[in-house]
Amino acid sequence: MSVYTYPVVDLQGPTGPTGPNGGPTGATGPIGPTGAISDTVPLNTASPGIPGQMAYDSTYLYVCIATNTWRRTPLSSW
Repeated sequence: MSVYTYPVVDLQGPTGPTGPNGGPTGATGPIGPTGAISDTVPLNTASPGIPGQMAYDSTYLYVCIATNTWRRTPLSSW
């Protein structure tokens, strides 16, 4: 099994939230400082998040589309 690290998708541009090293604030949310897609999923559609954060579990892929606004899509075999 391979582990993939993806760059953080910054939909807010250069004025978006940043952490102490100039990176996204995802270190406290579902995406960590490496930009990896996390297996810590949001609890509901209004869970804390910044646009571009992603998380997954065995059933869904979750994407934060606006501040504190999440959507999910089911995962399937292909």
